[in-house]
Order: sequence, then structure tokens, then C-alpha cells
Amino acid sequence: MERVRQFLNKNIYIFSVRQGLLLTIPFLILGSFSMVIMQFPLKAWQELLPGFAGGSVKLLLMAVYQATFGSLSFIFALMISYSYGEEQTVYKNTHIFFPAVALCSFIAFTYPSGGLSIWGPEWSFTAICITLISCFFLTGIYRWVEGLRHLYTMGVAYNFNASMQSMIPAVVTIGVCGLSGLVLSLAFDDVNIMNFGSYLFLKLFGQMGNGLFSMLLYILLSHVLWFFGIHGTNTLEAV
Repeated sequence: MERVRQFLNKNIYIFSVRQGLLLTIPFLILGSFSMVIMQFPLKAWQELLPGFAGGSVKLLLMAVYQATFGSLSFIFALMISYSYGEEQTVYKNTHIFFPAVALCSFIAFTYPSGGLSIWGPEWSFTAICITLISCFFLTGIYRWVEGLRHLYTMGVAYNFNASMQSMIPAVVTIGVCGLSGLVLSLAFDDVNIMNFGSYLFLKLFGQMGNGLFSMLLYILLSHVLWFFGIHGTNTLEAV
């Protein structure tokens, strides 16, 4: 158990997810309050809110909700990649590129699906996965091109050199994620990673039937998914 604890504490990917999710707390709280105000279970309030101040109050609350919960995947990708970039030591000050590359990689991966829905909570697990994958590729390619440092003169602005050093890693990382999304879209007509889990679980439980063991496994898997930050009920909804 001690080895497992040390691994969880030292692994940069687990650490980045943990720190990134902690940084999203203010946005989650803000979105929660706006949703509670809009959905307050009082009939008089629900009748008053739509026409209050010409509907401006409800519009403002909806805007806050969309900017927080409605952009949850965007926030996750940004905060997790930022946390990862702060911890990595590949190049000095290259952490500024990790959030930008992670967001571009997520957009490239989900492009076949398109639409603003990719920023919503249903895509949050996919955003986390693609963010970690993009950080992994970006770090590895940074190390691979480390020998190209001599191509950049020290007489120009540091940001120019940093941009040149990051060009190949960024292009390759975004390209790999975009190609992976295209392949998955052509093969499965879907690029939402959470949906793939649903398909696998549906096939598993379809073979197991409706016995006691199947029900106990369903409950166990649901709680395990929640433990890792995945909406267990939604993931197993098809089951």
C-alpha cells in the first residue's frame, strides 16, 4: 500500500489531474450557485424569474452557468495541462505551451463531432484523457528535439527561441490527436471516449445477464467510475 501511495503522489499525470481539478473548484461553485438559483424548487420563483427585469436576470444566470458548467471540458483541459506544465522540467518556461497545445489537441480530436457541445460536461472525461495524452506526447517530443537547440541563436528574444523549439512538438502532438479522432470517427462514428466505455460495459453485461452477481458488479463499477471522476451513472446508462 505504501508503494501505491508513493506512486500516486509522485506520478506527474495523477498529480496534474488532482491539481487541475482543485483549480476548477471556483468555477464549479459559481456554476452550482447559478443553477440552484435558476432551478430553485419554488413555484412562485419559477413564475417570477423568466419575466424579472425583462428576463435579464435569467439570461445572466444562464450565461454564468454556460461559462462554468457549460465549459467544463475547456476548464478541465486548461487547468490540468497548466498543472502538468508547471511540474515538467523538459525546457525552462515551456509550460506556457502546454495549455494551448492541450486545447488545440482536444479540438482537433473532437472536430469530427463538432459543435459547442464538446465543451460541456458530457465531454469532460474525453477532455481529461486527451489533455494527458497531449502532455505525454509534447513532453516526449520536447526531449526528442532537444538536440536542435543549437539551431536557435541566443541573440534574439527568448520567446522566439521558445516558439521555435515548440513548433515541431506542438504540430506533431496536435496532428496525432486530430488523426486519432478522425480514425475513431470513421471506425465508430463517435469520438467521445466515455461512450466507448458504455459500449464495452453494455456488451459485458449483455453476456452476463440479470443475475445477482451482475447487479453487484454494476454497483461496484458505478462507484469505481465515480472514484476516478467519471459520471458512473451516465457511463452505465446504456446498461
